[in-house]
Amino acid sequence: MKEGCRPNFATRYLAGIAILLGGSCLLFCRATEPRVQVCEDYGLAADNLPTADSGNSNLCHLVREAFLGTNLHSLLIEHHGRIVTEAYGSGADSPINERYGIGNPFAADVDFDAETLHDIRSISKSVVAFLYGVALEERLVPPIEALAIDSFPEIGAFAPGIDRIRIKDLLDMTVGLEWDEGGLPNDETSLFYKADQIGYFFDRGFAATPGTKFHYNSGATAMLATILVRGTGRSLSAYGKEKLFDPMEIRRWEWVRDYHDRELAFTGLRLLPRDMIKLGRLVQDNGRFKEKQIIPLQWMAMVKTPQISTGYSLASSNLTYGFQWWSGIQRRGGDGTFWLAGFGNGGQRIYIVPSLELIVVFTAGEYGDHDINEREQRIFESIVIAISE
Repeated sequence: MKEGCRPNFATRYLAGIAILLGGSCLLFCRATEPRVQVCEDYGLAADNLPTADSGNSNLCHLVREAFLGTNLHSLLIEHHGRIVTEAYGSGADSPINERYGIGNPFAADVDFDAETLHDIRSISKSVVAFLYGVALEERLVPPIEALAIDSFPEIGAFAPGIDRIRIKDLLDMTVGLEWDEGGLPNDETSLFYKADQIGYFFDRGFAATPGTKFHYNSGATAMLATILVRGTGRSLSAYGKEKLFDPMEIRRWEWVRDYHDRELAFTGLRLLPRDMIKLGRLVQDNGRFKEKQIIPLQWMAMVKTPQISTGYSLASSNLTYGFQWWSGIQRRGGDGTFWLAGFGNGGQRIYIVPSLELIVVFTAGEYGDHDINEREQRIFESIVIAISE
């Protein structure tokens, strides 16, 4: 594919025909020239995120190369508490607040910048886990070793064994239930429309013993959110605003709701990229923001401790999981560097490397494309090496 070209109307028309026919379209050209503020000191950002010169030519090159040949919307890097890179691109997007992420092939490209809200998709799960930790300290929700079924008295005679699923299994995605998040439609997309999410989640067979095997399950997050809403007596948005967003000075955000007016706990949060950096810093600083403990210290210690191997790998890292956060140990360029991350469909990422005080944020529009996972992981690992030099 020729680099540097932009999709015109004819290209979009052919793409639309391919989509309508159920085929895959390879006609989109990606923006390749990011608007980048990198390798220069451009002062104090408007939201008091300090910025500084990275002083690393390899890093500058990596950032510009990252935008080539893909629909990358932003890439931000914070090192030692200062933003050293902030780059934005232009490209197609399918935001979940517009027809639940069903893309329009005829839509114009979006010019992304620091003031453009962006889907974070499944990083929403990581935020739900934060809120559960806060509510637990307030004794509004059950402890993590409690049985999930005790929070759902309406459950009838479903599959034998559901009385063995703990809250912790919801957090670690080790519930053991049969669940499919492969092609469309799937069990995750059904959560958008089901009036009875609880029945839909629990009324199925088992693929593994609860607590023993990782299996990605957005329904687990929906159940955590239901427990949160019942325990706090408030919506996710209301509770999140008071306990997380306002204290962290996150002023612009959106939590998209489903057909039954429930926040899409597993995929619906939209943030500014700089506020994604703040969430990464919250992990880096063990739940503290500007000297205030936002997330309980004990909860953050569990978040930062891998709970189970996923059986998956990206680039040089084998992936682990726990408390709705991913983690791994990068094997490239050294003995191994531990990192944590929130992952979202389409290329949404918040990476945290505690030992380097490094946070890397990506947003992109490659929804449903698994190749973006490997590509961004390799870019991230290259950034780690460049920062370490």
